Amino acid sequence: MADVAHLRQHLLPSSEDATRLLAAMPNLTYIRLDDRDISALEPEVSVVHSAPVLLKSLATPGPHLPCLRTLWLNSIRVDGAVLASMLELQKNSLETTFLAKIVTTGTASWMHILKALHSTNIERVMLWDMDLVDDNGEVVDFEFPAEVFQAMRALSPQDHQPQLDKGYLYTERVKQMLGVILQAAGIDV
Repeated sequence: MADVAHLRQHLLPSSEDATRLLAAMPNLTYIRLDDRDISALEPEVSVVHSAPVLLKSLATPGPHLPCLRTLWLNSIRVDGAVLASMLELQKNSLETTFLAKIVTTGTASWMHILKALHSTNIERVMLWDMDLVDDNGEVVDFEFPAEVFQAMRALSPQDHQPQLDKGYLYTERVKQMLGVILQAAGIDV
């Protein structure tokens, strides 16, 4: 039986490889990482071997960084601090973000990520099925604070109600809605 782990270790890109790749694409404006099994009815978050290297490169300041306008992440596991740093570094260019079935690890909370997202020029956002790994190593659902629902309904006219559920947000009033979420969680914006 072959040692696939050893082989995989030598075939995976390094952070230097990802940095060189990004530097070679200065006009890159759209990144989509989608690791779902489209044949599965309920796709599980799988282990993406090369995404962490790319995401860490995107979270590291330097001349290699593209000016992303769209970021689409689906069914991946990522360190929350890396995702927040990546969003903060793209604050002047990012317009559209789609984050679905994301499991965050590490110490950065989803509120930290949402605060970083609020700092961007974001115009469109869809957040869906946001999870995190708790202190026991279990994957748990992220839920918006209960106060968010009342505050959002009060701010939005009936014809522009955001689509919001416990772990789902789609709205055209992104900055306003993210501000409401952060304020409901007691975070200054």
